[in-house]
Amino acid sequence: MVIGRWDAVHSEADRINALALATNTSYFGAFQSTRNRFTPGIQFLIHPNIKASFEYQFRPQQAITILGDGGTTPVYASNAFRVNTFLLGLEFVY
Repeated sequence: MVIGRWDAVHSEADRINALALATNTSYFGAFQSTRNRFTPGIQFLIHPNIKASFEYQFRPQQAITILGDGGTTPVYASNAFRVNTFLLGLEFVY
């Protein structure tokens, strides 16, 4: 079975709070207010009670650099990157 999943979250407050907190920490802030994730995948029924699945997630962009001081210059993100993931699954029920 071929699958596809689209997840989206839009939150200005999350992005602004992450930018404000990301300046002195090792955590990255959101690059945009809308975070989209698309997950294509495929599932195989190996046996009536055993399933193997393979998925690849195209994850939202995160910011490497946070610029601006928040006073005279607004805080904003730059140099975006993605932390895409590949998932393997083996499920069984007895």
